[in-house]
Amino acid sequence: TIEEVRKYFSPHISAMAIGIGKKPEEILQELMAWYDGYRFSPYSPVKVTNPVSLGTALTRKRFEPFWDETGRSMLIYNHLKDRKIAPAQLNHVEGDKSDLNFCDISDTQSPALLFQTGYLTIEEKISEDRFRFCIPNREVGIALNSGMLSYIYKGAKSRIQSTLQDASDRLSRDPSQVEVVLNETLCAAFDAI
Repeated sequence: TIEEVRKYFSPHISAMAIGIGKKPEEILQELMAWYDGYRFSPYSPVKVTNPVSLGTALTRKRFEPFWDETGRSMLIYNHLKDRKIAPAQLNHVEGDKSDLNFCDISDTQSPALLFQTGYLTIEEKISEDRFRFCIPNREVGIALNSGMLSYIYKGAKSRIQSTLQDASDRLSRDPSQVEVVLNETLCAAFDAI
């Protein structure tokens, strides 16, 4: 919790503040924006911080998305891509009470999968059996966006490389076609992505 971070990590926060040139309270607030926000119980407003990322930030004395350093799950990105869900659409998604305990990968929205893997947290209790979920913090938001871009680009990379090689071959045969080849190559690259 923020209270525990303030109590037990105060010397580390002060050291980071000196290194960055900010006040300790500013560092604490930024740490919370980056790594806090996990709410696991709909019956309590208590939110907790990601301890691995918090410790890494304090050790390295910088704010970064350390989420992927502990392992990026292609299952998540594949799941989102297959359902055409962009990371921005995950904020304020609603789910049932069963989403807290049961994970069904075939569920269209699948807040359960994302909740249980830490990509979503409980935002609010709507009714006894309904909840609203959201991305917990800046770190996870960045990880989701960069992970999705990497995942999408990875599939397109070989097609783009092939298109670029073809364009290079065509231009070496006929340099006067640069405008036509450039337009076709750009369109093909966008199509691949």
